[in-house]
Amino acid sequence: MHSRRADLACIAAIAAAGLLLLAPGLGHPAIRNWDEAFHQAAARGTYETFFEPHLYSDPLHQVDPRWWWASGVFLHKPAGPLWVAAALMHLIGVTPLALRLCSLAGELGAAIGLFLLARSMSGRALALLAAIGFLALPFAWRLTQGFHFGDVTDCTLVGWVTLSMLLLVRAIERSSWRWAAAAGAAVGVGFLCKTALALVPLGVAFAVWGLGRVRASRPFPFAAPAAMAGAFAAVALPWNLYAALKWPVTFRAAIVEMSGHILARHLPEVGPWGRPWDAVFNELNATELSPLPAILPLAAVVWLCIRAVRRREAPAIACALWVVATWAIHSLMFTKVPGQVWGAVPAVFVALAVLGRDAAASPPAAAALLGSLATPLWMRALPWTSVVRRGLPDFFQQTRTLPGLAEGACSVLAALALVFAARSLLQKRPAALSIPLAAASLCALGWTFAWQLPAEQDALASTLSPEGLVSYSADVGPALDRALPKEAVLYQDVDLDPPGMFEIQSLMFWSGRMVYRGPPDVGLAASRGYKAYLISPAAEPFEPVGDVPAHAPLRAYDPQRPAPPPPLPAGVTPLAADLPGMHVLGYAAARIDGGHDRYAFYVRPDGVPTALRVVFGMKDRRAAEVRLVPEQSLRRASRLERVPWFILPAIGPPHDRIAGFGFAPG
Repeated sequence: MHSRRADLACIAAIAAAGLLLLAPGLGHPAIRNWDEAFHQAAARGTYETFFEPHLYSDPLHQVDPRWWWASGVFLHKPAGPLWVAAALMHLIGVTPLALRLCSLAGELGAAIGLFLLARSMSGRALALLAAIGFLALPFAWRLTQGFHFGDVTDCTLVGWVTLSMLLLVRAIERSSWRWAAAAGAAVGVGFLCKTALALVPLGVAFAVWGLGRVRASRPFPFAAPAAMAGAFAAVALPWNLYAALKWPVTFRAAIVEMSGHILARHLPEVGPWGRPWDAVFNELNATELSPLPAILPLAAVVWLCIRAVRRREAPAIACALWVVATWAIHSLMFTKVPGQVWGAVPAVFVALAVLGRDAAASPPAAAALLGSLATPLWMRALPWTSVVRRGLPDFFQQTRTLPGLAEGACSVLAALALVFAARSLLQKRPAALSIPLAAASLCALGWTFAWQLPAEQDALASTLSPEGLVSYSADVGPALDRALPKEAVLYQDVDLDPPGMFEIQSLMFWSGRMVYRGPPDVGLAASRGYKAYLISPAAEPFEPVGDVPAHAPLRAYDPQRPAPPPPLPAGVTPLAADLPGMHVLGYAAARIDGGHDRYAFYVRPDGVPTALRVVFGMKDRRAAEVRLVPEQSLRRASRLERVPWFILPAIGPPHDRIAGFGFAPG
């Protein structure tokens, strides 16, 4: 009973830490490119038609099935996260938060799973620290918040893979086909999140059965992995068979595109992500596990493998196979993108917890840990050791060119050499070596997990969070969703996308309507039974539509109802600021969060507009300044020359703290 209470207390602490680290700002209005833009738009399509996830409900233009970014039904990624997000939208409303809650749940589940996997080998304290360290990785924040491509697919994948490994370990320990079947069901759900990347636990199960046959592991009856495979098929196959039969051409295109990322480097769908075999140990791990030194995960996994061979513990064997198989398979693949090995990162943190535990009693383990963590100091103190890296064979392509891994190996070898030399000198007093090494290694690991990683994540969040406040569609989209018929199609007459965003997919999400770029094609839309509407950042000679708030960066018009260009919308506060070539006519503002408002400045050009600076004069006598360029309207300056007015959006301090505005040429 005491043990169970202790576990529950640790799980509660992990959940609280995850919410504190990853949840703030999770509902931000910005929808980032690449993946989140398409996943959010597809989630909105799934909200409309649950068993037909789509981007365009009825594409007006014929598209190649390989053009998943312009497709009708969306089979480029599995439907699992889209279904959950759509269900959440029915509960909490149409908001990007719905899809990101799936990401948050996946990350929390993975952290809890790795704690339960590590605790028997490392003890609760280190397992708890490792779980919090996993959640504190800067990359975990980027994925959960949608700031990195992969987003919800990688987050849900890692959660279900970790759960399946936890259930598989229980099946191995109890020689139980029932627990294995539960693990297989979890693999099936993971497959519905990111297809083939979820299959590693199934391979681990058959590998453990094979090891049991040669007495390298405890016996594992074949019925267990067979039951696991059967449960996986029962969960994963129905939807895939349904999709293959209903949309055969699109389904086949998705399979070809997925397989092209493995070895078929000649396919255009592979993109620019071809990497050498050792990119997993350099670029990918350095991206996902930053700021940890590149040698640290490798040293920890090697130690976990040694422990698995020596002790034959089910969690050690399973986690070692999990991470080694993931790294090996992706080393063979041609395409290597930063999130590909995220599904095995919990196993890396299990290995780190085990290495920390063994460092308390084993000087070699302590040397490996301290040598790995000392790599940045080693590189600064002994920069000439980079000659070792440059002297490696060409086979180690990234290891030769990217600093970190080779230097880290030198640091670990030097630490091991010092430890073995000290052991020979202190044979009669082993405690004189082991006690200080244990204390140093545990302090270093605790500082890394509990301080360095959260601090790095907080610094990243402080840098990127302001970008999450920018959205051109979060105000106009819901207004049009309320005002327009379902048989509406929107045309954005803009030239640019906001930095880091795809405005077409963003407006599709917020409005629930098909969106195209360019002037309205009224005839094409009408021929397909739709009514076309114009989305513009400027005054247009048409009747405005929808109750679009004045602070929105974009306006909506009915191109079939010509009218004089409209006056400033209701809710605009007049201004009279004359600048060279421009006149600021007014502004509107609305709150985004507790510390920021969204502003829309209405500008009349005299000729081609230029940049301007806006100074927010605060009531406390401070000032904040932003620089606005015409292209922030999403149109090129040359296309704004003759419009009656256009909108320049900005993010600024809360309006109730503003005493006045100042304007100057930019």
